[in-house]
Amino acid sequence: DISPGVAKLADATSLDWMRRYRLDAAA
Repeated sequence: DISPGVAKLADATSLDWMRRYRLDAAA
């Protein structure tokens, strides 16, 4: 089982990666 804290952290990381990826793609 993954603790809620870890899942939340992973979620935030993927969201941050997505944001950066989209910004790079738009540039």
